[in-house]
Amino acid sequence: KPVFIETLELAAQSGASFNGVLCGRATWKDGIPVYAKQGPSAFEAWLRDQGAKNIQNVNRALKAAHSWFGKVDVNAP
Repeated sequence: KPVFIETLELAAQSGASFNGVLCGRATWKDGIPVYAKQGPSAFEAWLRDQGAKNIQNVNRALKAAHSWFGKVDVNAP
């Protein structure tokens, strides 16, 4: 498992309250060598396959996240 996903899972298991993540690089950085060696088309294919899987994994890990509305005393829309 990528370290980023493990960190989210550890935060959830420890009871940490988190609201979301900024994770761009964690989802696409492993595709950069593909781009460098094989070009843009190969990178686009990688993004459609592994890049999409990376986003799905982050989304699964974020099921443990909490709404931020309660922290700032705002009602959800």
